[in-house]
Order: sequence, then structure tokens, then C-alpha cells
Amino acid sequence: GLGAPPKPSGTHAHNTNTILHSTIIIIVIMNARHIVLTGASGYLGQHIIHSFLMSSNNDNDNDHSNNDNQPSQPPIVVLHALYSSHVDFDRRVQDYAAKFPNNNENVEIRTHQVDLTTSADGIESALSSSLPPRIEACLHVAARANPNACQNDPDGSRAVNVPTAFFRFLTTSPRQCPWIVALSTDHVYAGDEPPNVVEETGDSTDAPRPINVYGQTKLELERYLMDHIATPTGTTTVIGFLGSNFLGALGA
Repeated sequence: GLGAPPKPSGTHAHNTNTILHSTIIIIVIMNARHIVLTGASGYLGQHIIHSFLMSSNNDNDNDHSNNDNQPSQPPIVVLHALYSSHVDFDRRVQDYAAKFPNNNENVEIRTHQVDLTTSADGIESALSSSLPPRIEACLHVAARANPNACQNDPDGSRAVNVPTAFFRFLTTSPRQCPWIVALSTDHVYAGDEPPNVVEETGDSTDAPRPINVYGQTKLELERYLMDHIATPTGTTTVIGFLGSNFLGALGA
């Protein structure tokens, strides 16, 4: 069996591969063809796009055309990459795709510019005609993740980190998206005492107690999604290789 989904506010050090693997499981279970990615132009979003392309490219490297016993190729998975504002984001996605010429049979990336903090009518106007009637999964990684920025603008940060109008659009008829994979943070805890962790699972037994706006909005995200079929995943550190990144800073 696949086991229970990750628990909110109690997991540690998940990265892009964890999100990608979770999505592959969703694709297998739901026979998912259309997946929405929020925050696509952000640091983590770009890594997810890169990982999708790389994974599908590797799958197609294995040529089974001479083996009649092999199953046919799965249908194309369409990743709908949502972004709010980024200069030349479409071109950047095209550049990523060009690096993996074998991926075309498995994955298609479609970009959509939308402000997730807008009203329900604004979301409907921006996405109703560009997204298909049925969405099988959503990877929600859009966030305002700078604690100082959140502290200086609580309302704006809450609108970004808990986009309820977008979630309602996604989970109600006709789309009725059954899976939402979202990221939380260790900031949902106060951090003033050593954590109580179950050694076998790495899960925390502490009750959430955020002491800043960022942690509070992420806790609100968890609680909202847990009422609407969701799989929150905590993350403490995200280290990658695209753009300005931690690994490049270490080598500088």
C-alpha cells in the first residue's frame, strides 16, 4: 500500500523530489492528465518544472518499441504552470524544455499568468477558459516566504499564502480537483523549545504555536486545506541549482 499521507506540521526536510514523487503517485492513482502548479516562476516552482521535464525525458530514453510485451506509452501529462509576474517566464520554460528533447511524448508545460490573490470573479475570468474542465491534481507552492515581508504586510501575505478563492475555484464543479499537495513550514512552531519528535517517523508531537505572521498564515493554509482534501508537507530547507542559489553561494 501507499501508506498514510504526510501529516501537517510534523514532517521534516522534504524537497523537490518529494513533491515530484508525490505527484507521480497521484498520476498513477488518478490517471491524472492535467496538473496545476502554482508559483511556477518562483524558485521551487522552476525546480518542479525542471524535474518534470527531466523525469519524462529519462522515461523516454528507454525505448521499448521492439518489445511487443511492453505497455504503450502513457498519455501526455499537461502541467499547467501558474505565475503572477515574471519577465520572459514563457521563454525560460521553453529553454528548459529544449534541454530535454525526448520529453515531448510525456509532458507538456502550459503557462498561465494569474494573480491568485484576486477575487473569485477575477480567478474565474483568468482561468475558466484556459484550464480544462477537469483538474486531477494541484501542486501549490506559491507563497510569500520571507518572514520580514510577511510581518510588514500581514493582509497581503495572507492573501498570497492562503488563496481561498483559488482553492474554491479549483475544488468545486466542474473541476473538483481531488488532490492538493501543498507546502507548510517549521515556522508554525514557536521554536523556543527543543521539538518532541517521534524517532521512527520524524513526526512532531508538538502543537503548532506560530510567533510570526508567516507561520500563522501557513498554519491557516494547513487548516483550510485539511478541510478540503489536501496533503500538506513541511519543509525546513530548500537547496537547488537553478538561478541564484545556496550551492552557488557556497562556491563563491
